[in-house]
Amino acid sequence: MLKKCLLLCLVLLPSIAFANDQHDALAFVQKTGLGNNFETVTMGIAARTATFKKLSAAIGDKAAFTRLKASVHKATTAHQGEWNQDLADAYLHYFSGKELRSLMTQKAKSPYIQKLKDLQSEVSKDMEGRSNDLLQNTVIESIKGAMVDNP
Repeated sequence: MLKKCLLLCLVLLPSIAFANDQHDALAFVQKTGLGNNFETVTMGIAARTATFKKLSAAIGDKAAFTRLKASVHKATTAHQGEWNQDLADAYLHYFSGKELRSLMTQKAKSPYIQKLKDLQSEVSKDMEGRSNDLLQNTVIESIKGAMVDNP
């Protein structure tokens, strides 16, 4: 019985550690506000689409922008958790939970701050790959929402 219990512990420990690392990575993203750019990024892309330009021509720049801004806010609020999780996964690809906890709590005094600076570009590229579908779908949802009264 003891052998079975030990074997079960050995099997479960890596998944428990991974779950803790995922929790730490998500906490890092949320507490540092790293995912707060989702709405801005979505708005920037959506405002450059041909569909938004047509809407703007039809109802005026100010009205179109107001509609798009409201629609982007609604869509990004609905998908913020997914964005944050993608970002947490991107950071977890380069950092351990321990390192992210240190960065979250010690900030600039963390012994991992230089690693964060050195890998920021890689994490950004990783996030771009992970979030491409989510971002594209959120932009489409936002544009559709802005077009509701103007098909």
